[in-house]
Amino acid sequence: MIRTFTLINEYGQTYALNDVRTGFLMNPAGLGYAINRNYTLFGSEWIKSDDQIEQTTITGTIVFGSDNPYQRAHEFVEYVMTSSALTLSYQTDAGIYYKDVDVNRYSKTEIGAANVLQCDVELTPKTLWYLPNNQIIKLETVAGTGLRFTFKLPNRWMNYTNGTATVVNDGHVPAPFKATIEGAISNPSIILLQNGEEVARLDVVAEIDAGETLEYSSKDGDVYLYVDDGNGNKTDLATSLDITNDNIFKIPIGTYQLKLEADSQITSATFTIYKQYIAV
Repeated sequence: MIRTFTLINEYGQTYALNDVRTGFLMNPAGLGYAINRNYTLFGSEWIKSDDQIEQTTITGTIVFGSDNPYQRAHEFVEYVMTSSALTLSYQTDAGIYYKDVDVNRYSKTEIGAANVLQCDVELTPKTLWYLPNNQIIKLETVAGTGLRFTFKLPNRWMNYTNGTATVVNDGHVPAPFKATIEGAISNPSIILLQNGEEVARLDVVAEIDAGETLEYSSKDGDVYLYVDDGNGNKTDLATSLDITNDNIFKIPIGTYQLKLEADSQITSATFTIYKQYIAV
């Protein structure tokens, strides 16, 4: 299949870049990755000391080749300028992936041969690539069976056993996650395990009443822990955490288990896993 590119704004409105009549992204570059690695000389060998993923700009040329290329270019600029958040959708035979971007450079020239207008563009990434549908796991009490995890499609790489969900992070970096735990619940703990051994945990010393929810996120740029009373009022719980725990943790690459415990019955909880990819 031919690769496709589409911009999506915060309203869900799309602008496809796959047709010369409305705009075709030609000669895209920067779709791979670059890692800045530092090395230290140790004897006669260089030992890697640290590395950091570089912010790689995506560049290309948008071709407008309709009977009204200036008008089509104008419509593209209007779409970008009236959007406060943009996501680039990239689809190949390997699947469809998203990356949040800013359009930070756009150049415009004269109409050339065959009535074609070519405009260079630069997209600055704000995230790695990620899937359009994050994996969602729901823990709920089922009559006659007790606690169990259920799933919303797609449910690949997940299963449940006695209230512990197995998550396989097949991304390229540790995966952050968000959790919503419904009250009433007393002193809940989110625990990350590997092969039965505890890797990280979050202990919340709080009473969450019925109608309230405990909201947690380890997503970069959107880290939080608070109780929502259902009326828009939020009580921050960050200062009550045990600093000896890895309270803001992600799911490393590989196979791990997420477990929820509490000093009271668990009614319902939802976990959203954000797998991320350096290149796709």
